[in-house]
Amino acid sequence: MKCESLPFDIDERGTASGSNNTARWLLAQVTYQVLRKAGRLREWYKKIKRRRGCGVARVAVMRKLATVIWHILSKQQSYFECRANAVA
Repeated sequence: MKCESLPFDIDERGTASGSNNTARWLLAQVTYQVLRKAGRLREWYKKIKRRRGCGVARVAVMRKLATVIWHILSKQQSYFECRANAVA
């Protein structure tokens, strides 16, 4: 399927065929390290894992981290500044 607004094709599984495999791999490694530590993100992961399974939960964390990274880069702020603004 070709979407007019996207510069790549989407296959039957919903995967972007032109996506960056290195970025995906790096995000998976960051997710693995984040989930080793105790915290809010790990608890959120465990909740999703119970309902939907390990793979779906891991991809959800990857997506959440990608969103956080995008916001940090687009606003040019540190993680802690973005977190403080979200809480306030």
